[in-house]
Amino acid sequence: MQQLVWSFKVVDMSSGTRSVRSGSASSKLEESQEPITTTADEIESIVRKAVSTAIIELKELFNNKIQELSEQVTTAEAQIITMESHLSELSDPTGTAQLQVTDALLMELQAMRTETHESLRLSNDNEQYSRLNALLWPEA
Repeated sequence: MQQLVWSFKVVDMSSGTRSVRSGSASSKLEESQEPITTTADEIESIVRKAVSTAIIELKELFNNKIQELSEQVTTAEAQIITMESHLSELSDPTGTAQLQVTDALLMELQAMRTETHESLRLSNDNEQYSRLNALLWPEA
């Protein structure tokens, strides 16, 4: 007697709960058991729907991340402009204290430029990844 045992996990994404279901099928089907059949088209439809949903969620996540990075870049640019205006006011340092302030402002300005550049690079990386996903998995 040949027996086939199967099990699968069901994950409820809304609550995060998992449950395991299992069963068995033998070469002799009992009257109360019906064979479970799934066609390739049904499986393809299920997979297509799951991939489409995942792509939509990924796009939303990437768009949110790009929006956050854009806001950070805007804030950084505003801070750079403010620092540049302060620096231009201190362009004629006469004392040691003003020279130290100017050096501190220059270092802070360089740090802001580096941070802005990194934010733009990350934003570009996210956009490229998003475009690649759109090419690899176009929506149905």
